[in-house]
Amino acid sequence: MTVETVTVSIAVAKSTGEPLTGGRVEFELTATDIHTVIIVPPPEVAVLDEAGLGSIALVPNEGGTQGTRYQVRIFDAGVLVDSCFATIPDEDCNLHDVMNLEPPASVDDAEAAALSAQSSAAAASASAASAAAAAATAATQAIEDYIAAHPTAGVAVVEETPTGTIDGVNTDFTLAHSPNSGTFKLFLNGLRMKRGTDYTQTGASFSYLTAPASGAIHLVDYEH
Repeated sequence: MTVETVTVSIAVAKSTGEPLTGGRVEFELTATDIHTVIIVPPPEVAVLDEAGLGSIALVPNEGGTQGTRYQVRIFDAGVLVDSCFATIPDEDCNLHDVMNLEPPASVDDAEAAALSAQSSAAAASASAASAAAAAATAATQAIEDYIAAHPTAGVAVVEETPTGTIDGVNTDFTLAHSPNSGTFKLFLNGLRMKRGTDYTQTGASFSYLTAPASGAIHLVDYEH
């Protein structure tokens, strides 16, 4: 099941008036939310262009049942320069218009059940009921998998530069600590890499499947 998203437009400049070229803007839900399916918090990232502009597709907070919003972190050359909250409406918006708004009211279990029942009744059919049951099973499994991968909160490390030479040949790099299971996130030139497709990782060491080009910038977020 696909959840509808809205486009959030981003424009960031430095205090000097210059655009935040190549800046990274990270959006992370403050908690798990529910929009007919369960939306989990792992962050989404937008990379700004030369004019300090960018955009990102996000699930809106409005319409969710848990009263969430997004924590927004803005990085310049790997350094955190600003952090705030944003409440995303159910329509396209500009980030600067929705910063630090109050989150939507949460819905208690009884209201959530009533809304779920109304939604099911509106789309009632044998095939719809079967699809809803499959979606609920998948969502439950997703939560169980997420909890299993995050049994306890650890010490957060943000944008660590791994040890190793980036010269277009070397593929092996090392972190200061061994990440907790499921917390390792690798970014190369602002883009998040995929385990198994772009890299492998064991303990505090990881290896690219293709050596990053000389001059590339890579950063790692994790907990330990």
